[in-house]
Amino acid sequence: MTVFFTTLIIVKIMISCVDKEVTAECVQGYHGSDCSLPCRYPSYGEYCQLQCHCKMEHCNHISGCSNSVSYNENWHEGALPNRPFFQRTVMFTSICTLGSVFLVLTIIYCAINRRSCHCETS
Repeated sequence: MTVFFTTLIIVKIMISCVDKEVTAECVQGYHGSDCSLPCRYPSYGEYCQLQCHCKMEHCNHISGCSNSVSYNENWHEGALPNRPFFQRTVMFTSICTLGSVFLVLTIIYCAINRRSCHCETS
């Protein structure tokens, strides 16, 4: 019964980890804890992960380079994700996963040891 409740707690923790990532999303062109900060040049778009390849005055924090700018100035070989955001997300997900696995293994270990102790004393 204890293993069941512990597993339930672990699942709840994992859902909590995922929920924090989902609720941290901002609309395109904004970032920050309350999503009130516009992307800084040259970044724009969702999670500020895309980069303008045009002059600052032509770069919009939501949509990138304005229509008056040529296609080649607007896009640069498949705009790469913002590294700090990507690294933070990977690290957060890894910590949640490893912590949950460690907790499950600890519970299994304790359950096995508890059973072996009860068997020896009987």
